[in-house]
Amino acid sequence: IIKVNPIEALVGEIRISYEKPIKHNISLEIGAGYIYAIYFGQIREEGGEGGEGFSNLNYGYKGYSYRGGIKIFFLKKNDQSSFYFNPLIFIQHYHYPSTDLTDDLVNTIGLQYLVWFKIPSQSILSFDIYFGIGFRKTFDNLNYHSIISPNEMYIYYSITPQIGFTVGFKLFKPLCTKQS
Repeated sequence: IIKVNPIEALVGEIRISYEKPIKHNISLEIGAGYIYAIYFGQIREEGGEGGEGFSNLNYGYKGYSYRGGIKIFFLKKNDQSSFYFNPLIFIQHYHYPSTDLTDDLVNTIGLQYLVWFKIPSQSILSFDIYFGIGFRKTFDNLNYHSIISPNEMYIYYSITPQIGFTVGFKLFKPLCTKQS
């Protein structure tokens, strides 16, 4: 199943994921994305404050992300349409284009623990909704292009609520089909 997350596209990241069922109750999912904006508050703000923010987007940052995880389905349905638990790890790397004075390089690594529900569908489309919690550690490296000012490194941790949905396109038939 090839998936996209429409909400993330609205808040600064376009990501495509691939989900591969390996058993009737287990799937693996990997994804890669392009970051074209970040929320103010995701990195160091004036005064050195960090953490997640829910304000305007900053379109100056560009980068990429990778993520992967395992999905463990609670019910033993053959079509994998049920609630499932999805621990995953992600990495983000983004930067602010150089100015005459500085450039900003940000790396984030994190874990997310999500509970999903895969909506049953007989069509080629797949729909999943999720909620959960994420933990991240961010390294914000501000480089000054002068001998007078030293470079600055900020490291901070944050906990973020997660909620959203994905839309997928089924490339193959399910592992098992229901018998009539």
